[in-house]
Amino acid sequence: LLLDAIPSKHKLHCALLVLSGARPEELGKPIGLRALPDISLEILIQGAKVSDNTGAGQAWRRLVLEGGLAEQLRQAVVRKGGEITVPPKRGLGLQKAIAAAAQRLGFQGVSAYSLRHAFAADLKAQKADPDSISLALGHVSRASKSRYGSARNGRAGRTTLLTVEADRALRGEVRDPKILFANPAPVIKLNVDNP
Repeated sequence: LLLDAIPSKHKLHCALLVLSGARPEELGKPIGLRALPDISLEILIQGAKVSDNTGAGQAWRRLVLEGGLAEQLRQAVVRKGGEITVPPKRGLGLQKAIAAAAQRLGFQGVSAYSLRHAFAADLKAQKADPDSISLALGHVSRASKSRYGSARNGRAGRTTLLTVEADRALRGEVRDPKILFANPAPVIKLNVDNP
């Protein structure tokens, strides 16, 4: 409903918030989208709230999704050649558009950050792996996800998170320092001049 009600200039960025649980400030950097041959969509997000000093946040994360809105977006990416870079969107225009569209639909108190909470709630309702939820939200702490969404408020069965990879291991997890991931994320060129 929200995507139908929001002005067209904000639809793609709003869809990314819904699909990926991205922080609104993460839309201030280019986001890579790639249609994968197995009917899934890859989203590469450059993280926000990242600190090398404190070890907070993920510098990047890669989500692979299928079904529902992910499939609709994947088809659009296929029509554009299979891989696109979504240009950054800065400022409060998108956030104001989301709040206004939600209000027109009769929903009060909905913000861009509400979409992040809804994303987490949907993953919890789908009984997604708790560590995958933390990584998908861009966290390095397992505990952080408890503040986002509730399984009873989520809806299972729409878009499914297939895999998630991120820059860092979750705190407390022991990994071989030479191997970040079993299947490293392919490089997606973030070219803002060719959205």
